[in-house]
Amino acid sequence: MFIASFIPAKVANEEAAKLIYSNVMIVSVVLGLLVVPIAGRLADKYNPQVILPLSFFIRFCSIVMFMFIDNPKTYYAFGVSVFVVVGTAMENVTVDCLLLRNADRQIRGVILGFGTACGFIGMLIFAIVGGILFDRIGPYAPFIFVGGLDAVFFVVSSLLACCNVIKNDLKIKEEQLINRRLQES
Repeated sequence: MFIASFIPAKVANEEAAKLIYSNVMIVSVVLGLLVVPIAGRLADKYNPQVILPLSFFIRFCSIVMFMFIDNPKTYYAFGVSVFVVVGTAMENVTVDCLLLRNADRQIRGVILGFGTACGFIGMLIFAIVGGILFDRIGPYAPFIFVGGLDAVFFVVSSLLACCNVIKNDLKIKEEQLINRRLQES
């Protein structure tokens, strides 16, 4: 949404803006089809202490790179726009993976449904706040807002990981399973 609102501010012709936006979205979806399964595999394979902060950092970097777009017709602008969309998808996959890893089987659907509902509420809030920031401050303001939040999430998730609050729950669950089997025998 922010990408779509940013392009017309810098392009005089509405048709040119639509073309740029549609090309960005086509490439983003195709790359998303490739990157999201890889992000899911990384989130499953590696420790969440690393993957979660990394996903926030990647999107933070892509949002910061938006600040340097002068002309949305350049390859740089195209690449950054794609990077934002792919970074957002990676962020969503890693957060969902962490949530579902820690949920009991009986409530995974509830956890996923609640997490998805929170995501939709977040999109609604960001659409409203982003629109207000765009109108009152300028086209870069929504990016500063989202980038700032990503920076906060990166710092918080890194601190939680360093303090061992975000744990490698796969090892913990293996230990719990072994202890349960020992108690049963």
